[in-house]
Amino acid sequence: MASQNILPETAEPVAAAWPPLAPFGITRVGDLTDLDIIGIPVWFSVRPNSRVLSVSQGKGLTHEQARISAVMESVEGAVAEKTREIVDAFGSWNELQARGRDLVPLDRLDRCRFGVFSPVRERAWVSGIEHGSGRTVLAPYELVGLDLRTFLPWDHASFHMTSNGLAAGPSFEFAAAAALLELIERDATALNGLFGGRTIQQVRREPGCHAGLDEAVGKIEAAGHEVRLFSSASQVGLPVISAIITRPVLHRTGAGSRLSGGDACRLDAGDAALAAVLEAVQSRLTNIAGSRDDMDESQYGPGSGELPLPLPSAAPLSVLFASEGPPAQDLSASERLETIMTRLAAAGLTEVYLFDLPVPVPGIHVVRALVPGLKAEIEGHVTQVAAGDLRNVLLGPGS
Repeated sequence: MASQNILPETAEPVAAAWPPLAPFGITRVGDLTDLDIIGIPVWFSVRPNSRVLSVSQGKGLTHEQARISAVMESVEGAVAEKTREIVDAFGSWNELQARGRDLVPLDRLDRCRFGVFSPVRERAWVSGIEHGSGRTVLAPYELVGLDLRTFLPWDHASFHMTSNGLAAGPSFEFAAAAALLELIERDATALNGLFGGRTIQQVRREPGCHAGLDEAVGKIEAAGHEVRLFSSASQVGLPVISAIITRPVLHRTGAGSRLSGGDACRLDAGDAALAAVLEAVQSRLTNIAGSRDDMDESQYGPGSGELPLPLPSAAPLSVLFASEGPPAQDLSASERLETIMTRLAAAGLTEVYLFDLPVPVPGIHVVRALVPGLKAEIEGHVTQVAAGDLRNVLLGPGS
């Protein structure tokens, strides 16, 4: 359950001060870095009474970045799992429409199985805004919240509850941008497995073009490993990069290796590649530590762990994603958010719903984003495939 949280790999300060842990139920924060040989910082944060995952991870180029990243991933879960704090209305779809309330378009949201949705069932609703118009809208708790306790009456038949599009940060704009970037990333990577990788292409890192990426890859290579980078076709046009590295496994059936991967979407291709590499390192170390709630034995058996051979013809990142406008590092959080909104609108994705969830301490925001038209892989299935997706499959990424 990856998280965009606060984008620790950017140059923007992650927080003015260390956030308090007790209000979010966090009892322990620790360092996992030295369990691996790579040396890129990975930290964990523990919430024993979590209604989602009790153990969260964070990563960064520095220990401070990794530590705050882990904490903020816990924070977003702690806020989204609340019910009384974030629920604003009760009633059925029909009742709320009769009251004149504006509701999100469930029939066009990827995580809603509208064919089995009941318009007369009593539900809990969370209020947010439609970006641009500012009008207040309501969405079912299942699409905004993250309380996965099995004995509660959430409608799991109609909705898929997930952390996708949920992010935390020091401002509303920062968290909203992170949440939207995660939705764009998941939209671009959803078809990779379905079409056997035909929607991705290998890309090449150019040393000297991104200092943070050079630092991360240098540590991985110094530890005797290689990194492969891939670009996924995105309908929004922002860089979506995947990174994979190997992970050795020792199972009762024999030794072998597995692949650890990470995906990321950013305004800048170098930032996206760095975020993907950090995510791959975190994924590798999460398996090594084995402490997260969703680990299972299948992740430790020998498997196909061969890195694809480097392609001499692979396009360099800077050529594939030529820079437009000022560098992303020079943009404020508000400017980044508006840049993302502009790219969404250019792709025909004009409806964006943002839910600024109540947080028990000042200086932290947790935002859930919903965007009709962005797809995701849900339990092994992709529910929306557009004409542009099929064009990318048939003609290749970027066609």
